[in-house]
Amino acid sequence: MSSTTFCGNISLTYKNGFPILTSNESKFLLNFASTMLLRGSQIHQAYLSEHISLFDGDYLQAARQSSQFLTQQGMDPVTAQQGGAGVIYNELLRQAYMLSFNDTFFILSIMTICLLPFILIMRHDDHNVAKP
Repeated sequence: MSSTTFCGNISLTYKNGFPILTSNESKFLLNFASTMLLRGSQIHQAYLSEHISLFDGDYLQAARQSSQFLTQQGMDPVTAQQGGAGVIYNELLRQAYMLSFNDTFFILSIMTICLLPFILIMRHDDHNVAKP
């Protein structure tokens, strides 16, 4: 394993010729991605829930169909009525998480593309070569 230091205090460790991140950088990236995912899912949930209303005919029809399906599966009618709305809400959450994942992936891919030129700038010191 060898390491390269650039910009004073930032170091990059190499293992088998590939750069690997140290624990601080990986913790930062993981926290950044999970924060973006959670915040984005809440934002998308708020946007998607604006389109669900008890006065919307499509929502009422979907809730009835979900309730009938749950009743056919053996659930009592009162619980099935509440479960029909729950099925729709779970679908809303699933779609909000998927939209948030897409947004987070897009941001991380843009960050990766922006950091690609730094590969050319960074210099790898070969510690195996004897220095005169």
